[in-house]
Amino acid sequence: MVENISFVCRNPLDWLRNSDELAQGHDYAYYPEGMFTLSLAIKILDDLLIFGGVIGIILTAIVYGAWTKWGFFKQHWLTVKWILTIVMVLIGWIIMGPAVKGNVHEIDWYMVNQDVYNRNLAVSAIWGPIQLLLLAVVVIISVFKPWKTKGKQA
Repeated sequence: MVENISFVCRNPLDWLRNSDELAQGHDYAYYPEGMFTLSLAIKILDDLLIFGGVIGIILTAIVYGAWTKWGFFKQHWLTVKWILTIVMVLIGWIIMGPAVKGNVHEIDWYMVNQDVYNRNLAVSAIWGPIQLLLLAVVVIISVFKPWKTKGKQA
């Protein structure tokens, strides 16, 4: 798929510095350097923000479940939130994580493995919005607290 590559460099950040190439409207997402940079940026976000957020959510949920009146399963809406959170963690860990990590390689890899690269991007493009939808559902459940246990105020 990569044909007529006129701009190849060893430093993946060099392509950012070439304003003439940018002015000509080249889409660097289709160059090995651009693929590497995009993949590395996604992996860094995954490692720092998403993984840290998951750990924080799990620890907060355990603290709230163990030491507050809410408990782990006293309210139906909390049970649904636990289930959805576990589903999101599993999707991220089993499906999206390998796709994100599977796209970070040496620049030469992108020239011969574009099918793998594109398949991994497709996995992220499909499951990313599903994750966002599940997160939105969890937020809505947190705000409106449906399925409250009868006779108890939350």
